[in-house]
Amino acid sequence: MIDRLTKRLLLKVTVLYLSLLLVVIGSVLITISNKKQEFAISISNSVYNFAVTHDLRSVQRVIHPVIPSVFSMVEIIENTNSQLFKMGQASKFDIRIELNLYDLKFIFQYNVLNILYLILTFALILFMVILIFFYFERKKIDAEIRVQIKLKNAVVAESMARRLAHDIRSPLSALNAIVTAKTSIAGSTDIISAVVTRINAIADDLLIQYKKDTLSKQSDFPGESHTKKINIVPIIKNLLREKTALYADFNFELRTDNEEVLLEIEPESLTRIISNLVNNSVEASDQHKSVVIAINCFSDRTLITITDYGVGISGDVLETIGKKEITTKNNGNGIGLYSTFRQMEAWNGSCKVVSKPGIGTQVSLTFNSSASLKDTL
Repeated sequence: MIDRLTKRLLLKVTVLYLSLLLVVIGSVLITISNKKQEFAISISNSVYNFAVTHDLRSVQRVIHPVIPSVFSMVEIIENTNSQLFKMGQASKFDIRIELNLYDLKFIFQYNVLNILYLILTFALILFMVILIFFYFERKKIDAEIRVQIKLKNAVVAESMARRLAHDIRSPLSALNAIVTAKTSIAGSTDIISAVVTRINAIADDLLIQYKKDTLSKQSDFPGESHTKKINIVPIIKNLLREKTALYADFNFELRTDNEEVLLEIEPESLTRIISNLVNNSVEASDQHKSVVIAINCFSDRTLITITDYGVGISGDVLETIGKKEITTKNNGNGIGLYSTFRQMEAWNGSCKVVSKPGIGTQVSLTFNSSASLKDTL
């Protein structure tokens, strides 16, 4: 099966070959026609005096060498339309040249098949040249593709490494907080189980993303979708238990009127987004150590907000959020909020950040579809 790149190259080479062939055919026809015309004029001038005096032996001596190698037939007609001389045999494939020289008419005919043989020879030579060109061009393109794939894989690997370091830091920190705690933490076993599950989910998600990134170069790769309808409430509750173990002096509050809010999303991606946003809120809070997560469901959308009462974000930084990877942390890499914006766009949703320095920040995640709800009342 011929791949699309080879098809495009074959089309390019075919167009090039046909264009060059037309140029060659045109050049050959024009050149041969001009040469025949010049030769006919030269012969006519050479035999004119012999023909006028009816010295046909001399006429034959001059014309004989060009029959049939140059012309298939040569004929001389007097002004009375009587035939004075004729040599050779005409065919239906001949091209006719007529020259009037004073009172004589010279008719020269040459076979077009000889020209076709010459054109076919040029076409075959040109075809071989084009084949060689195609071979080396294909090798060149293959080498460029291999280089591009290596570069792309290197970029993907770097991106995966950065994301792994970013995403796994929080659950590992929670495990470390539980292990090093001087007093036992309530529900530590459940927290450890949830953290381990989350680490496994992060690893699985990275592997899936790596496959999508590395295979996307294939035009027939369908791009797997791993979204499914899940209840986001227990996911956020488990995450907040992890954050409580990690940040014991913080108060994390979940506000929702429903214990079951179903959304068609990737659970690992949602966990990563909420985790990153909560971490940002914690790191931005110095005195008022409280983070509120609220889930509000409407007829046409579902809204998740993460609110803190920390130092806030300055206006110049706020304008660039979501447009590029940016961080104000000493050890940050800037991929948290940026990836949140990109992921929400992939889910046909949106992300909005509102902040006032010294008052706090609120991040709103809008999912543009109604959620399936189960009222707790």
